Amino acid sequence: MKPTSLANRLQGIVSTVVSSSSTAALLLLLFVCQAGGSSSKPVAPTPVNANRRAHLPGSRPIGNTRIQLRIGGMPSDSVISLQMKLDTIVATNANGSTVELLTNPVTVEIMHWAGDSEVVAISSLPWGRYTQITANAEVTEMTFVDPSSRQWVTGAPATKYNVTMEFNPSLTVAASPVVLNLQVNPASVLNATAPVGNVNILSAQVFRIAADTLSSTGLLPETGKVERVVGLVTNVSSSALTVVDGQTGASLTFTVNSDTIFHNAPQSTLSGLIVAVRGSSNKDGSLMATEIEAFENRDGLVAEGITSGYIPDSPSVTTILQDGYGTGMKNSVVGSGVFIDPSQNPNFVVDAHDIDMTGMESLTFDSSSLVLGQHVQVQSVRGTQCCQNGNTAVLTPETIALEPQALMGKVSNYQPGNTPGTASFDLVFATDANMNVINPFFQSMHVYQQRGTELNGLTAAIGNGSAVRVWGLVFFSKMPQGNINQPAFLMVAGRITGN
Repeated sequence: MKPTSLANRLQGIVSTVVSSSSTAALLLLLFVCQAGGSSSKPVAPTPVNANRRAHLPGSRPIGNTRIQLRIGGMPSDSVISLQMKLDTIVATNANGSTVELLTNPVTVEIMHWAGDSEVVAISSLPWGRYTQITANAEVTEMTFVDPSSRQWVTGAPATKYNVTMEFNPSLTVAASPVVLNLQVNPASVLNATAPVGNVNILSAQVFRIAADTLSSTGLLPETGKVERVVGLVTNVSSSALTVVDGQTGASLTFTVNSDTIFHNAPQSTLSGLIVAVRGSSNKDGSLMATEIEAFENRDGLVAEGITSGYIPDSPSVTTILQDGYGTGMKNSVVGSGVFIDPSQNPNFVVDAHDIDMTGMESLTFDSSSLVLGQHVQVQSVRGTQCCQNGNTAVLTPETIALEPQALMGKVSNYQPGNTPGTASFDLVFATDANMNVINPFFQSMHVYQQRGTELNGLTAAIGNGSAVRVWGLVFFSKMPQGNINQPAFLMVAGRITGN
C-alpha cells in the first residue's frame, strides 16, 4: 500500500479517558498594526488581497478536509452478533479544539462487517494536527456462545464506554481526504465486569482507530472502497442518489455516471426501492456508485444473517439476523432468530462480487446445500410475519443469496496449486468457535486461495501453523472433494489477512 503522507498507518489502543464533546471552530485572525504614536485610537487594518494572503510571511492557508468515518469489526470465535450504538465521536486538535464527526447517533451491528468496514458518516476536519479520537458508545445487544454450556445466549448488557484512542504520532490533516477506521474487538467485550449470562463485559481494549489517506482507486475498504451498502433510496437526480443505510440510518449520497451499472431497475425508478450499492471514493472523499442492484420496494424486506438451526419436520431454518432494511426490520430483532421458510421455491444465487471463482464452477448453492453456519441474504416481498406461536418472525423469501463471511483459524495441510498464485489449505477452528457450535461438522474449512485472492497484513508467506482470517464464500459439497472422502465445507477466499 502506498505510504500515507498523513501518518504511518496509525493505531491507538483504548484507554478510558473522558473527553469534552464540545465543538470548536478553527479561526484565523489577521491583524495589521501600525507602530508609533501615543494615541489609543484604533488603526484600521490595511486591506489584503485574498489571493495573496496565503503568501504573506508567517501565514498559512486554512481549509477543511473531507473525512470518511467507517466502522468495522474483527472476527470472533464466540460472538455472532454485536449491536453497538455510537452516540458521539470527537476528534481533538493539538491546539485543544474539538470537532464532532457524527451529526446524529448511529447504531450498527458489528459482526457482519468482521474483517471489513462500512461508512457511517461523511464529515470534515479543519487542517491541523489531531492527537486523539474520543468515542461515547454503548453495547445494546449481543448474541454469543456460553463457554460452559456451549449454547447461544442473547443479552442486552447496555454497557457504556467513554474511550479515548490516541494518535502517536499525531495525525496531520491537510488537503488529502482521510479515511478513519474505527474497529471494534468483540473478543474484548466478552470478559470481566458486567455479567450477561455466564459471560462478562470488559471495559477496555474494545476499540482501535486507524487513519489512511483516501485512494481514488479504492482497492480496500480502509482506503475508500465501498463493499456493499444496503438501504432505501430516498432521492434520485441525474448525477447522484441518496441511500439511507438499513441499520445505521446514515444518509449517504453517491455520485453516478455513465459507467455506473444498474441491475433490475433503471436509475429513474430507484426512489423508494431497497438497493445494494457498491462503489469507491472520488478524489474529494465523496462516494461514487459503480454498481447498484435493486431488490424490493419499501414494503418488502432485505435481511441478512447466519443460518443457525433446523426446524424439526420442516424445511425451515432459523437465521440470526445481523442487518437489513424493510418491513419488520428493526434494531430489536438484530441478534434474534428468524424462521426462513423456503417452501415456495425461492431463487438461490451466489454473491460472487470480488471473489475469483475461476475453476470453482462445480460449487453450487441451492436448497440441498443450504447448511448451518452460512452467511445469507434473504429478500421477501412481504416482510416479516408472525408465526403461530407469535414469538418468532417468519420470512418467506423470493431469493436467498450466499454472501461472503469472515472466519479465523490456523492453517493446516497447505498445498501450493498448479497455477502460480493459487493454493489450498485447511482452516482449523478453535474448539469453542461459533461455527463449530452452530454446526459440529464445522471443525475445519477447506480453503481455496485463488489468483484473485487479496493477501493483507501477512508478514510472511502463508504456511502450516499460520493464524489467519479468511473472507470468502462458504459452500457445502455432498460429494468428495479431492482427498476429502466425506461431505465437505469449502471456502473460496476473496481475502486472506494475517490474524
